[in-house]
Amino acid sequence: MGLTRIVMNAFKSMGKQNIIDIANQLLKLDEVRNVNIKVNDINAEVVSVTIIIEGVNLDFEKIRSVLEDMGIAIHNVSEIIASKE
Repeated sequence: MGLTRIVMNAFKSMGKQNIIDIANQLLKLDEVRNVNIKVNDINAEVVSVTIIIEGVNLDFEKIRSVLEDMGIAIHNVSEIIASKE
């Protein structure tokens, strides 16, 4: 029950963790089953990414904390899916 999919746009600093590192950190959360990260834009200092997280009863605050600890700023949440099952 709860959130099963979260789609968000975020920014990460150039030269910091790569998208593989980000995905691996998110997959350490028990409720996360799948992570898809797409690079949208790259400039000299910032990389814009779309992060899609799927799982069971996703805890948005826990996900936000993991991303913030990695220096990633969430710009917006553009889609969610919630389920009773």
